[in-house]
Amino acid sequence: MKPILPSLREKNRYIVYNVKSEEKLGFGEVRRALQEGCLKMMGQLEMARANIMIMNDWKNNLGIIKINNHYLNELHSSLLFIQQVNGKKASVESVY
Repeated sequence: MKPILPSLREKNRYIVYNVKSEEKLGFGEVRRALQEGCLKMMGQLEMARANIMIMNDWKNNLGIIKINNHYLNELHSSLLFIQQVNGKKASVESVY
């Protein structure tokens, strides 16, 4: 079996996000809220095509999301609509 050519491979982007909240939040809570927000905004099929992976690099309320480069705008808009995490008021914004 031949390997996939570089021109046919999916290109990924990595987004650094920041969670602003008055209370301390755990990675599991934030991960669940991010997945629910993306699922609401994009749906199951688009979320599967976007190949979203939320990395376990949780320091100072910063984290990393890996996504297909064609779905960056959808991810940014879904992060915009997240207003609470596990019933606690919070906001998520992309940093870089």
